[in-house]
Amino acid sequence: MQQRGWRQQRTISTTDTIGRKVNVITGITRNADGKEVVALGIAHGPTATLPRAEGNALIKNVRAALTELLSHPGGA
Repeated sequence: MQQRGWRQQRTISTTDTIGRKVNVITGITRNADGKEVVALGIAHGPTATLPRAEGNALIKNVRAALTELLSHPGGA
C-alpha cells in the first residue's frame, strides 16, 4: 500500500482499465498556499488537491457516473 503521509489517509484497491491493480488514495494535506485541502492520488501518479467546492463536485460527478452505469443493462 502506498503511503503519502497525509492526515486521514484512506486507500481503496481497484483495477485500471486494463486490469492492473491500482490504489486510489484520499486524505487531507496542505496546498502550496498552506491551506488544508482534500487530496486524491491514483497509484504513483500526481496528487490532485480538492478545495471544498471541487471536492463536492467530484462526489456529485462520481455519483452521477455510478447511477448512469447502473441504469444500463449489463451495468455493474
